[in-house]
Amino acid sequence: MKEKDRGFTFVELLVAASILSVISVVVVTSFRTGLAAYARSEENLTEKREGDVFLTQLAQELRNAIPFSLHPFVGEGDTITFPTRLVQYTPEGMKEELVLIQYRIHDGALIRTELKLRKSLLEPVQVSDVLFEGIDAVFDFLYLDDSNELSWETDWSNKPYVGLPRGVRIKLSRDIFGEGRTSEILIPHGVLLRRSS
Repeated sequence: MKEKDRGFTFVELLVAASILSVISVVVVTSFRTGLAAYARSEENLTEKREGDVFLTQLAQELRNAIPFSLHPFVGEGDTITFPTRLVQYTPEGMKEELVLIQYRIHDGALIRTELKLRKSLLEPVQVSDVLFEGIDAVFDFLYLDDSNELSWETDWSNKPYVGLPRGVRIKLSRDIFGEGRTSEILIPHGVLLRRSS
């Protein structure tokens, strides 16, 4: 045998390199696709968790709502305003404050405004945060109709002052909530008004 017959030919090396490069491209592409899918799903889960946290916070604030004639509970289809006890935990311990909370939809954004009600109203402290953008929300309030059936209406005016509604329903529509999301929150110390047709 001649010495030149023992090694690979140039064509065999080219074929092996081509196969190796095709396999490398497939592996890298699959890896990048998997990473992109993971990032998208993680982003969607984060947004869904934010939605769950918002609904939990809203339910807690509504359940802590207090009847207060100076700042009554008022609600319309796109706005809800109510006084509530806000409980916060700090390193010094638990702290309770009386605050006036407002949730409203403005230009497709859900905005939460908090106004601290102090003994001295000389220096009110107000904080507003945009919770979600590109969202539509509708607030409904629980009434009793003429046939003694529960019904949801889009306003709670409190004129004359009657107190808190027995229930609040919020309907949210946004991509992170899927096709939409509805949450019904009952206020144990609220009143059930009769709505005449």
